[in-house]
Amino acid sequence: MIWLLGLGCVGLFGDSVEGQATLLMVIDRLRADQLGAYGNLPTDTPSMDSLAERGTFYTRAYTPSSAAEPARSSVYTGRLPPEHGHRLDSQRAETAAFGSWVGALGGQPCVTKIYVTKYEKNSFELDKCVTGGAQFVVVELSVEGAGIGVLDEVIGDVSRGWEAHRGSTLGALVGLVGEASDLRQEARFLLTDDLLRVPLITWAPGGRTEWQDDRVVSTARLGTILSVLQEQPSGEAPIGVDDLAYHESTRGYDEVRARPLRGYTGREGRYVEGEFGRWYPARGEVVRGFEDPESGYPEKARKLNALVDSIEAGQGLPSEAWSEGPDPANLMESLL
Repeated sequence: MIWLLGLGCVGLFGDSVEGQATLLMVIDRLRADQLGAYGNLPTDTPSMDSLAERGTFYTRAYTPSSAAEPARSSVYTGRLPPEHGHRLDSQRAETAAFGSWVGALGGQPCVTKIYVTKYEKNSFELDKCVTGGAQFVVVELSVEGAGIGVLDEVIGDVSRGWEAHRGSTLGALVGLVGEASDLRQEARFLLTDDLLRVPLITWAPGGRTEWQDDRVVSTARLGTILSVLQEQPSGEAPIGVDDLAYHESTRGYDEVRARPLRGYTGREGRYVEGEFGRWYPARGEVVRGFEDPESGYPEKARKLNALVDSIEAGQGLPSEAWSEGPDPANLMESLL
């Protein structure tokens, strides 16, 4: 991995590199509702909004984990946390493994990291991923301490510099997890939109523009979506079986050994299971989880169990984690 303060603009990128290329921008903390394209107007995110206008933005994209590092592993591998086994934020993945989907995008990606608060527009370092001609470049943006406007400016510089060097190429922007700041603090332990609903934007030469996709999609499907766009930029990208997005929250388990939560979001709402089942209906594109839920949803529990069985859940956490310990929803006072 190449650790940089930033990517350069036109003069620093050198001569143009021929051939189709792909840019993937991965942001560690960003809620969908922070972007103007997702309805936050007046907007503080004109650069990200312009990317949405150039392609497709998914209004109901969800991360499979409320912890950033497991979510990153899902985006890169194309697998859900029970499959790849990276379940806790405190456990760094041994390698930045990528799934087989990267083959269609030019092979093993070249990964570079930008610390947004250290990004200096007038003194960029030369980025070897770009100047070396890599066909698939992943830019990881660390947002800690940066405001949304500053992040947007950096993303604008990155996208403009990339296109000045490579021209119009396949691209995507995805958030790993949302942000619980300015919201009730218990959100970080639960499965709510504050951490689960993230921006997902894709674009391609000759592809659809200003296209809004309202289907439920997991960010673990991003690799498949990009692979389809590479071959059929104007086609409709596949989403997943029954338009269900699997989620889990292991933050409570990681910090105080509370029981992990798992659930799914569908078009009609979100089912969450800890000590008991809870159902939160969708209101348009938004699902909130702070209301006191009713328990006893056997049909939805069966659907979750079938979903868990279909992804061969079990790796990364001891089996007793799911049956022992209190539900984080019942521990709010002691957790805060």
